[in-house]
Amino acid sequence: MDKGGIGQYKSKELRKCCEDGMRDNPMRFTCQRRARFISQGEACVKAFMDCCTYLAQLREQHRREGKLGLARSESHLGGDSGGGEGHTCQYVENGGAPV
Repeated sequence: MDKGGIGQYKSKELRKCCEDGMRDNPMRFTCQRRARFISQGEACVKAFMDCCTYLAQLREQHRREGKLGLARSESHLGGDSGGGEGHTCQYVENGGAPV
């Protein structure tokens, strides 16, 4: 899918198929498995798959970027070095009170 998203579909029916592909999937079924239940025809299956896989790719990218952001934050803070340079106070383990 080049553009991605629902905007590429002009017909109301295909927009609905695309929306269905972008709905929350609490069972964590793959797009392919979910598409097997579509009975509105091949064009609907294609719209569903385009939008479903597009959203799955966005979610995966967001998940990866989130992990990278966390890794950068930890390295910026010096990891778990327990205080180190640049920190204004140190904490003891028994309650977090400043030393």
